[in-house]
Amino acid sequence: MISIAKTLGTVSALTLLALSNANATTLNATAVGGSESLLTITNGTNESITQDLGKQIAQLVAPDAIALTQDVVSFITAAGGLANVKFAVIAGQATNGTSTATYLHSSNNAGMTNLSNGIRGTWFSTLTSFITALNTSDPAAGNIDYGPFTAGAGGNYFLGQGRDDWGTAGTCQGNDNVCNLVGGNEEAILRLVNFGTNALQFANVQPLLAAQGGARAYLDLANSNLVITAVPVPAAVWLFGSAIGLLTVARRRLAA
Repeated sequence: MISIAKTLGTVSALTLLALSNANATTLNATAVGGSESLLTITNGTNESITQDLGKQIAQLVAPDAIALTQDVVSFITAAGGLANVKFAVIAGQATNGTSTATYLHSSNNAGMTNLSNGIRGTWFSTLTSFITALNTSDPAAGNIDYGPFTAGAGGNYFLGQGRDDWGTAGTCQGNDNVCNLVGGNEEAILRLVNFGTNALQFANVQPLLAAQGGARAYLDLANSNLVITAVPVPAAVWLFGSAIGLLTVARRRLAA
């Protein structure tokens, strides 16, 4: 009896610990540290599912492998695999509202330019509305995935109307350089979009984890992970840096 009581006590303690660590709702952009990063996946008929990755922007690291929930894996499998889905990884930090804000953006486009500070309010309202809809759809404690949602349903980031980017209606084709969606079997380039207060100037766009050369994300369905990797510094850059270092050493020796 004592042994059983101890066992039940241990189980109860673990249960309480799990509940205490459970995430009741997804943090919004106005939370200290910003929103939690979200993985959203859509299929060919604009149905979608979203997973709360449980990490704010500053908590994203590389290399990292974040486990996909069974719901997300089943959604991809039901769509026929990675070739038949698209995904986005998004987050935002706007503790002062829309005056200044930083957003995590994912894209497979090589460049992002000419994003006016004047659209920062649109990005803020889009992300805020999205997270609010997710939390409203399923506010249960411990919930980390939301959906699947049918096209146009509440919480569906893509709304069933081609709205697949940060507040600009489009189809994610051509030169739409603020497009968030990436093919399920492609890598997403992760960038930080830093909006300022001057509406006549452009936002500052830089790579996520710039000190590591940037970061990319891809879906590893075989291992049920979202993988974040650092972008290797090109060999030519490394050699150039090494050459400068050797020249510096040589000069010092000559001077001595």
